[in-house]
Amino acid sequence: MHTNGIESFRALCKRGCRGTCHSMSPKHLHRYAREFEGRHHHKADGDLAHMACIVQGMEGRRLTCWELTTG
Repeated sequence: MHTNGIESFRALCKRGCRGTCHSMSPKHLHRYAREFEGRHHHKADGDLAHMACIVQGMEGRRLTCWELTTG
């Protein structure tokens, strides 16, 4: 057994927190975790394939600013 996979995921999360997000709200922590999970699973893909997967996952979904910030 080895811990390389979890260390790689932890490093990805750490870079995301410090570099991209800067500040994470506990309210939206599950969304950040899903984003980092997706990045981790698609890191071997090229950038275009990764973006195509993201766009495909967004089809038919809508999240307004009001829904994101209330409740």
